[in-house]
Order: sequence, then structure tokens, then C-alpha cells
Amino acid sequence: MSVAKEISENKANLMYLNGEYVDAKDAKISVFDYGFLFGAGVYDVALIVEGKTFQVKEHLERFFNSAKEIGIPIKETKDEINQVIQKLVSENNLQEGIVYLHTTFGSYGKRSHVFPGDFTPTIVIFTQYLAHYPANDFLKGVSVCTEPEYRWQKCHIKTTLLLPAVLSINHGVRQGVVETVFYDGEHKTVRECASSNIFCVKDGVLYTPPLSKFILPGIERQTLVKLARDNGVPIKEEDFTLDFFMSSDEVFMSSSTKEVYPIRKVDDKEWQNTPGPVTVKMMKLFVEYVEAELGIVHPKRKL
Repeated sequence: MSVAKEISENKANLMYLNGEYVDAKDAKISVFDYGFLFGAGVYDVALIVEGKTFQVKEHLERFFNSAKEIGIPIKETKDEINQVIQKLVSENNLQEGIVYLHTTFGSYGKRSHVFPGDFTPTIVIFTQYLAHYPANDFLKGVSVCTEPEYRWQKCHIKTTLLLPAVLSINHGVRQGVVETVFYDGEHKTVRECASSNIFCVKDGVLYTPPLSKFILPGIERQTLVKLARDNGVPIKEEDFTLDFFMSSDEVFMSSSTKEVYPIRKVDDKEWQNTPGPVTVKMMKLFVEYVEAELGIVHPKRKL
């Protein structure tokens, strides 16, 4: 079946909203939408490199899983949404950036904590230009801070309830850092970053927290774990404390937009030789993986 009504082939900033392609400036949703009033929705973000969407299958799988976890029945199929994504990338002539997927419980004309028995979800898909992170970040590493975690207990679902993450990131920006590493306030167990997964290296072994309700199952995290195992890099998916993390030999984070992002400084602790050898190896393995998957020369190949 057709997944959208074609209303223009010449949109400079085309997006998909509830079954139609519309210009971004004309896109509107109800003020009674559950996503607007309660943050009741889920989302996902995939990277666009050289005009191609990276790991779209994996992102769609997570998007549908997140929606299912909270009870949103997405009407479109994964194949239909993939068609929408490819059209938006093409029509908007986007070479570098992201595709953003977002769905909520929709609206039925009033504010109520109780979801209606029969509802039509709101679904939004758009693309957005994203400039490359500065080359120096990958050559010398970035600074992050740490903070006790105060999020909800279902962080494995990629929901739009991002206030804690947004507040932490903006608090960090005011301190001159780019990310916040969350840890359990009681046991000091490292979880993840506000918008990234976290890795550390100690005595040549790569560590990352195990999948659980406390962390997002990052697509790039999953890829890096497999790349490490397939290429002889010792890796352990297990919990570690903040003290262990701060005493490690190398640290880096990962996300769809950051890919493998070396960390030079955490709070007052600085690693002089950043990125370290294991981080460099993982960066190279990831670049090679992207190139093989998309049939391109990765921009970071030039670094």
C-alpha cells in the first residue's frame, strides 16, 4: 500500500507527518498530543553518510521495539518507513546528517492521563544536516564530566523523556565539556552517557556496561562489541565502578552520530596520550566497517 500522499516533488525541506509528505514549515500537530503534553513517545536516530543511511535496519528494529514496549502500534511497516527515509534523503539532497524517527500516542482532543482505547499514533520522520564533529576531537579527545544518575528505570527504551539528559548535557556545556557520564549514586556503578554509550580500557581489555534496563542498547555499541570480538580485541560486557573507570588506561564513548569518540578528560582526570592504542584500533575498525557496509570512503579516513 502507499505509505504517503505525494503532495510535492520539489520540497526543499521535506518531512513525513502522519502519512503525508509536507514541508517542515507547514508541519503541525495538536497541542493535545500525548508527546507534547506528557513526553509519551519514542524515537530513533540514524546517521547519513555520503547520502546513504547507515544501519537503517537496526535502527528500525529498535524503533519498533521501543514503540512496542510502551504500547504504540505503529501502522506503517518497517519496509514502508524505510521507503520514506530513502525518499526524504533523496528529495532533501542530504549527504551528511541524520534521519529522525518519532512516534507518540497521538491526540484525541483533550488532556488526559488515560490513553484512549482506540487511538491513532502521531508519527514524524525528518532529515537534518549534521556537520562533522571537529577533526581535533578525534585526534586529541574531548572532555566530559560525571554525575549521579536520576533517570527512570527503563533506559533501555528510547523514549522522548529526555529532560534529565538535556539538563545534564546543558549543565556540562556550561562547564566546557561535551558529555555527562552517568553513574549509580548508591553503588557508583557506571551506566552510560547522557546521549552515548561508554567504554574504557584497562590492561589491554575493553570494558563496557552490560545490556540492562539501565542503559540504551546502542546500535554502535552493539557494532563495536562485535568488531572487537571478531578482531581479537579482548572485551568484557560487565559492570564497573566509577573508581575503576577513572583508573582505566583509555576511555571513549559511542553513538550513531559520534561513532567512536575518544575522551581525553573526565572531571579533573586527564589522559595525556589520547586516543590510546585500543581506541585507535576501534576507530579504524569502525571506519572500515562503515565503508564496507555503504561502499564509500569514510570522511574520517582522511584523519
